[in-house]
Amino acid sequence: MAAVAEVLRHLTKQEFLFWAASQIGTTENPRGSNKVPYWLNTKREWNGNAWCAAFLQSGAIVGGKNMTDDFGWGPFYVPQIAADALEAGQWHTSPKVGDWVIMGKTKKSHIGVVEKVIRAGALGSTDLIVQTIEGNTSPTNAGSQNNGDGVYRKKRTGKFVRGFFRPNYAAQDNTAMAPPAPATTRWKRDDVKVMQRLLEIDDDGHWGPDTDVRSSAFRAVAAASVQHSVAQIRIVQAIVDVPVDGSFGPGTRAAVRIAVDDFQRILMVSQDGNWGPGTDRAYVAFHKEWRGQ
Repeated sequence: MAAVAEVLRHLTKQEFLFWAASQIGTTENPRGSNKVPYWLNTKREWNGNAWCAAFLQSGAIVGGKNMTDDFGWGPFYVPQIAADALEAGQWHTSPKVGDWVIMGKTKKSHIGVVEKVIRAGALGSTDLIVQTIEGNTSPTNAGSQNNGDGVYRKKRTGKFVRGFFRPNYAAQDNTAMAPPAPATTRWKRDDVKVMQRLLEIDDDGHWGPDTDVRSSAFRAVAAASVQHSVAQIRIVQAIVDVPVDGSFGPGTRAAVRIAVDDFQRILMVSQDGNWGPGTDRAYVAFHKEWRGQ
């Protein structure tokens, strides 16, 4: 049985959806090339091929699951994912949040993840409507739906949906997912100052544009499977005091990992040097509470 049936066992449903939403707006570089960072995380030699499945599989790596290639096409070929799901008893005709939705006008040719079930209904009808996050699609219903240029949030009806693969997500820790405490009790302005010192800028405690740009650059470079630019790498290299060459090489990676540990101390999450979903959730909450203040 293919590994795809258990590919998300190290990742909760909420963590996977959080990761997928963080990728919205990522586009091919150059557009129309099918070249995206998701192939670099999964099967580098395939960069330039259709990548809707590679997008989801890249997200699975955030949970610590290394990908395998069991059938030549492996878990990157949509019909194979559907066949594996059917064999594993994880193929469904009605959706739940977190399901991987298999789509196509006449065959199984595209895949995304269900973010919200808008209306339950039958496959093949407009009674079924799901909100999805998909890679390798177009931003609207114009253009190619299964070989577009980016990651977008879409609404799909049963007319385009062929069925649903329900992964074995890790169990959700409801205690850990409790709403964060207000900023006045969870983080203080002094925490902002400490973060500003890590970012090598004036520690005035005010989350202004410079803090926003530099912290966003650090997050983009440090976070697993998040696209970043050469300009952001250069910003981070200056922060962590390594040669500023725009290349995310071993020296930069090692320095970033050390700096992540310092960020995690501020964000009050486990200090392991890995900017995973838990660290990213905490950063987003910190940013939301202090931006502009």
